[in-house]
Amino acid sequence: MSPSSPSPACRNCHQLSPRTGSTAPSGKYEIEMNAKSEKLRATRLVIRNILVMGLLLCPLLGACAGVKDSPQAWPVVLIDRAVYFINTEGTDAIAAPGLYDVEPAAESRLRLIPIYGKDGLVIQAMALTHEEEIPSPVALALPSEETEYHLVLLLPDGKALDASGSTTQVRARGSSPARFLQAQVHSALKRLRTLRKVKTRLEEYPRLRLGKDEWQYQINDRWMTEPQAIEYLMKDEQ
Repeated sequence: MSPSSPSPACRNCHQLSPRTGSTAPSGKYEIEMNAKSEKLRATRLVIRNILVMGLLLCPLLGACAGVKDSPQAWPVVLIDRAVYFINTEGTDAIAAPGLYDVEPAAESRLRLIPIYGKDGLVIQAMALTHEEEIPSPVALALPSEETEYHLVLLLPDGKALDASGSTTQVRARGSSPARFLQAQVHSALKRLRTLRKVKTRLEEYPRLRLGKDEWQYQINDRWMTEPQAIEYLMKDEQ
């Protein structure tokens, strides 16, 4: 065996470090990078949750004027899965998962504008009425039974637009959007109001900064991240 050749037992003991060019224990660099990647993903998730909650609570707080530079600031909705709606030509219009501005486009139409700059959609909707007291327009994404999915825009004057979609191209028949609106919209608005109350309560607890937009809160002698704290307080409110 050549003096410069490693022994069979040590052949895989060391690897070249991609960053420094020096030798490092096998697998150590990969473990460190995986840990950093997991921490980065967790931080991005926290920031995303804070952004989404702020945007969704905005209409109920009556403070959405700063969201868009326009006379009428329309609400933002989170669509959490791909949904098939019907466009103005009567064919499928697919809304990908993401955040959308929602506004009335014309009579019985809704316009969905992705906040990240992709092409918008104009979809068919049904004109309805509601009895909820809201200070400004509110958009709600409401999954129903099986594959049915509703996107509802509530206006302060008691009018509403309901776009009925499906998570598959096969659509359910015999849906009743009026009854669906009365029950599901009330429940969704109640949850949003509870979330608003929880966000206010959260300011009363001790907190520690973990990062630029990441906090940890102490509730009942337990330290938890902001999403965990919100979930904990939401259960306490129910």
